[in-house]
Amino acid sequence: MLDYATAEVLSDRDWLGKGASGTVLTCILQMGATMIEAALKESRVSMRVQKTTLKHEALLLQALQDTAFVPRLYAYGRLPHYEYIAMEKCENWFARDAKLPMEMPQVFDLAFEMIDVLEELHKRDILHGDIKPQNILLRPARAGRPAHIVLCDFGLSRSLASASTQEGKRTIGTRDWTSLASHAYKPLGAGHDLEMLAYMLLYLLRGNLPWKFKARTLAQLRSQYLHLAQVKAAWSGQALGAGYPPIFGVLVDYARNLPPTEMPRYDTIRQALQRSRQEVDQDGLTYDEQLLWQTTNTDTAQEDVSSLPTLTDQDDPVIDPTVDWMTVMTPSPGYPPPSNSRDGYMDEFEEPQGERDPSLSLPEGVSGQLTEVWNLISVKDPFLLS
Repeated sequence: MLDYATAEVLSDRDWLGKGASGTVLTCILQMGATMIEAALKESRVSMRVQKTTLKHEALLLQALQDTAFVPRLYAYGRLPHYEYIAMEKCENWFARDAKLPMEMPQVFDLAFEMIDVLEELHKRDILHGDIKPQNILLRPARAGRPAHIVLCDFGLSRSLASASTQEGKRTIGTRDWTSLASHAYKPLGAGHDLEMLAYMLLYLLRGNLPWKFKARTLAQLRSQYLHLAQVKAAWSGQALGAGYPPIFGVLVDYARNLPPTEMPRYDTIRQALQRSRQEVDQDGLTYDEQLLWQTTNTDTAQEDVSSLPTLTDQDDPVIDPTVDWMTVMTPSPGYPPPSNSRDGYMDEFEEPQGERDPSLSLPEGVSGQLTEVWNLISVKDPFLLS
């Protein structure tokens, strides 16, 4: 590591983000004589835990610092009860109050940028694993450079080569967005990230997905948990994309059918996106683009889309009373339970992190040591009760 750094949290009310592995807050980071405003990702983890998810994420961010599509990584620290990453503070690309559906040109712009990002990640043997709107940030325009997207949250990222040959023990990625292969615990290839991107693009275009909603009741939440994968599988890409440029539905079907050891044909996808943006119909497609359409054609356009299943907040599901939810919601064997090293009433409000998922392997060539970041030795958080 480099020299020592310290951080002071500015507010516990203004979260930049919150996920399964931690909370992201705004802080003032001091690195030597330099003080900057930064994003501080905080994860509660015992010192007894040997391999942590947050360090895994920091190692991947460090390996990607030569690209422009991840936040700048500044510092890493492991302190009693908590672990931290300090990184560049970017803006939310997808605001909580974002207006949906989104304008078509904006969705196309995002598609082009994200295809470039995924291609570079996959070339480097990195499967991101959790593509969704909340994990896309915006680096503001500066020094003559235009604003552009930044991909964050590499806590589920892993070696693409390993993921493509190993069956899983749990769903990888956020359930609304994850691939059908992940729901089925199958090996995950580059198509996993591409399928998640395709769902996201269609969500932005449509303003909804047939299985995505915020549950109002416990019964709805449990129904969503039990039936989301089946509803998602019932909708082909063509059905999801009905009424929109066909390339977006094609991306879903293409990603679903892509073998886990095969890389997407990114150049062909870019060409198809460009022609679609120019409103070129299928008669104007190149031979490669025609193959892309033909290999994913499921004749779904002839289906009555209204007859396909959905999950909505208007449902009144009846849940099987014999289901043991303690068993259903428990992680599969092989994943050690979280270890707790902190006492007090605050424990019940913060989920401690356990040992890192054993399937989170670093890509070949990625260092297991943090050498290019500052050593965060102190975090002043007046909002955290000791």
